[in-house]
Amino acid sequence: GRVPKFAAALAQQCFITDYAYAETPDETQAVDTMAARAEAMLQQGTLGQKLESALTAIAMYRPLNTLAGIEKAVVSTELAPLLYQQSGGPAEEAALAASVAVLSEEVSEPAVRQQYEDAPYPRWLTTDRKMPVPMAAAVGALFPKLDYTPGAATPRILVAGCGTGKQAMDAATQYKDAQVTAIDISRASLGYARRMAAADGVDNIAFMAADIMALGAWEARFDLVESSGVLHHLQDPEAGWRNLCGLLAPGGLMKVALYSTLGRRDLQAARDFVARDDGNGDGNGGGKGGGAVTPERIRQARADILALAEDDPRRRATRYSDYFSLRGCRDLLFNVREQDYSLLELASMMRRLHLDFIGFQFADINLPARLAAAHPGARLDDLALWHEFETANPEIFSGMYQFWCRPSLAN
Repeated sequence: GRVPKFAAALAQQCFITDYAYAETPDETQAVDTMAARAEAMLQQGTLGQKLESALTAIAMYRPLNTLAGIEKAVVSTELAPLLYQQSGGPAEEAALAASVAVLSEEVSEPAVRQQYEDAPYPRWLTTDRKMPVPMAAAVGALFPKLDYTPGAATPRILVAGCGTGKQAMDAATQYKDAQVTAIDISRASLGYARRMAAADGVDNIAFMAADIMALGAWEARFDLVESSGVLHHLQDPEAGWRNLCGLLAPGGLMKVALYSTLGRRDLQAARDFVARDDGNGDGNGGGKGGGAVTPERIRQARADILALAEDDPRRRATRYSDYFSLRGCRDLLFNVREQDYSLLELASMMRRLHLDFIGFQFADINLPARLAAAHPGARLDDLALWHEFETANPEIFSGMYQFWCRPSLAN
């Protein structure tokens, strides 16, 4: 018979998690032996169930593109998605990464770039496609009282730090007639983004390799600049943000997402926990001080956190979806650079950048009502009041502050 569908599906799921599950020495030895046999079969041109069974079992432990000769494999229709996921798709991404347009060769954050070259993040699979609407209608739905007139019928949108392309895809399909430019310092991430955009038939995105810190002299202008979860990884986030402000067309808007100090304090405690010295003097108990962040170390960190008491605040790291894949957990617990902020700090930074805060974009649409209940008559653009509310409810921004702003109309 054929390889069971469940086995192939499990192998795909293991790949999606970057093989986050624990592996015993006996399993490692068995998979090594099986991989050697599979490579021999590939070299000999062996086809059929024996090869497919071996490939499926191996794919539960390591990507198939680690096998010599995997490009020679010919498999059944049932196994084709698994082979594409772990061999064909990554090969396409590598080619697309190598051929991506380059806006700037400079890289101000080589360690950050290397992290995302090693593990493009997130490895998303689907988009939430909606009927595209004019940008004015989309903004008006979020902020009905905002005095806003779009600068162009065909909105020019920059996604600065697009990573693997999910945000760029959302912008390209959400706003009617949008022309999106998406930049990132990681070519591997851009390769993934380009493959996924092509697979979904989205052709109104121009992907380019570029560093936000090198955009000061760029002459392009945009009606909307989005930068989500990016600026806080820069050595000088404010300088990077200032560069993006300079790319706004008259009347342009910005959508920014940054990490909250209060919202992530339990996560910071978890980071400190996995970054501890494990007592043998080699520093391998953790993250920033313990040398290379290997898959084994991330698996150990996941296990250490999961072993904590249920009521231990550090265990709340398991509530984040990123905890359940190695690349996600690396971004969550071992990021090479990250800056968290309070709302008062953001307010000060926006004043220095001559930006007016417009409002938050919430996943939980009930939050404004909660603020109003706690503070009757409150203005939803009062960041000092939001800071007070967050201090009492630190979980409300455990993801990120996601907000809109624009150049001060007083300038």
